[in-house]
Amino acid sequence: MIEAIALYALLATQSTKATNQIPPVPSKPLSCAAAYLGKLVSPTGAPDSWALSKIKYSAIEKLPREQISDSGTTLDGYSHWLYSEKNKKTVYVVQIGGIAGTRHVYGPFPEAQCKANNG
Repeated sequence: MIEAIALYALLATQSTKATNQIPPVPSKPLSCAAAYLGKLVSPTGAPDSWALSKIKYSAIEKLPREQISDSGTTLDGYSHWLYSEKNKKTVYVVQIGGIAGTRHVYGPFPEAQCKANNG
């Protein structure tokens, strides 16, 4: 019995050492547009004032993107991704989630607007 307790203690010590040795993953800072537009969305959705884009998701899905929000603890909540079209200096916000796992595209938003409003 004592040997089993000693073995358990040894294993617990080793697993703690291994866990403590994993370096933290550095987080990449959000772009200006992502930081600004990320403040406007939430797990409950995009602002009502945003109109759906006429552009289809398939037209922007290969553009560079970054996540600007997640669904958090909201049941059937939304996550939001920012897609950047650098050559046109515009961005799109894609909202994914909800009960049926819908995908909505909002935009285009001018990237310059972000710099003017976000410092």
